[in-house]
Amino acid sequence: MQLQQQSISEMISKRYFQEIDSINQYSGIEEFFNIESKLLFEIFHLEAEKAKKSLHQLIDILSVRFGKQVIKEVRNYFITLSSIVARKLMENQVPSKKAFAFNVACVDMIQNKMKDAEFLQFADELIDFFVSFIADRKQPTFRHQTVNKVIMYINDELENDLTVESIAQKFHISTSHLSRIFREHVGITLVEYLNVRRVEESQYKMFLLLTPAI
Repeated sequence: MQLQQQSISEMISKRYFQEIDSINQYSGIEEFFNIESKLLFEIFHLEAEKAKKSLHQLIDILSVRFGKQVIKEVRNYFITLSSIVARKLMENQVPSKKAFAFNVACVDMIQNKMKDAEFLQFADELIDFFVSFIADRKQPTFRHQTVNKVIMYINDELENDLTVESIAQKFHISTSHLSRIFREHVGITLVEYLNVRRVEESQYKMFLLLTPAI
């Protein structure tokens, strides 16, 4: 009589208890999630150099646990970290489609561009990307909250055909009022700001197209 095949749930449970039985022999494991929380705090507070050191600490712990398999596990962890950052971006009001695109782009680079011999350099560049992406979407600090919300909206919807009229309609205010408060607090007109942001976005995309892949 053929033995019944174990379910995925049973196999995961078995593997879980095997890991529990052996984990005490590896030092530093108990600090892993504390360091990860510190890393996420540093990323979202734009502290790139501190975040790089924290990520290296996590890699050291993974190295202790997985030994010769560390590169594979580091790649898996980078994918997990990218997903965590994407979800936290959504918590910080980044539109879900952009958080999804962020995650897809990160996973693609991790799976296809990370070279085994250069995984520490890749870790640093991943942190630089996280911090740069978040910095571009930090809440503005003008004294008028509607102006701050308009700027965040523009940054998130720049690829669409935005106009003063469509933005005013989005925020349920008149175009004249929007134009006045924007110029009063930002120092340039809303039309000028839209043009500047479009040029910046175009230049950035051109830079990426002209930059050789890793």
